[in-house]
Amino acid sequence: RTGADVGTGGHAAFLQQSHVENVLVDCAQLDDRTWRLQATAEGLRTVVSYLLMGRHGCLLMDPGSAVTWPATLDALAGIDESLDVRWIAGSTVHPTSVGALPLIQATLGSDITVVTSQAQAPLVAHYGTLLPHVTLPQDGSLEIGGRALIAELSRFEPLRFGLRDSATGRMFGTGVPKPPPARLPARLEGAR
Repeated sequence: RTGADVGTGGHAAFLQQSHVENVLVDCAQLDDRTWRLQATAEGLRTVVSYLLMGRHGCLLMDPGSAVTWPATLDALAGIDESLDVRWIAGSTVHPTSVGALPLIQATLGSDITVVTSQAQAPLVAHYGTLLPHVTLPQDGSLEIGGRALIAELSRFEPLRFGLRDSATGRMFGTGVPKPPPARLPARLEGAR
């Protein structure tokens, strides 16, 4: 395909069906139960995923697209071949965030649960998987075994979804945007 084929309407289809050579995944261990996986390939936006480990299995935040999933799956096996990924979550419903859902179902099985927000749920269903869903409200909690992940929803961008580790306060996903900083009237701005 050419860049012209990947217009606004065809971008999602292109990402789901294309094949890109040389997807590289850099893995970094952030702590004893958290990994960051950063997938890069020429011509594609960098995909940052997080592997969150608990005693009852692992959650993969922003697993990526169908293009990056094979390399991400290899990277996960490189971390630990016996990983038990039980939950998938996406900070957005964009194909670069959760476009791999059909491949995840095909490679990891149908017992993976998609963790999402009420606003995201209908759009995640668009990917056509039969994976079960758990919908978390603001401050809703998902317990993955000794690790509680708290839902953070954005009032400003309803389709943004993040998970915060209750013990460390660390946010996962592309993040929930913060409100724009308040501006003081011009005559008071200089006093800041």
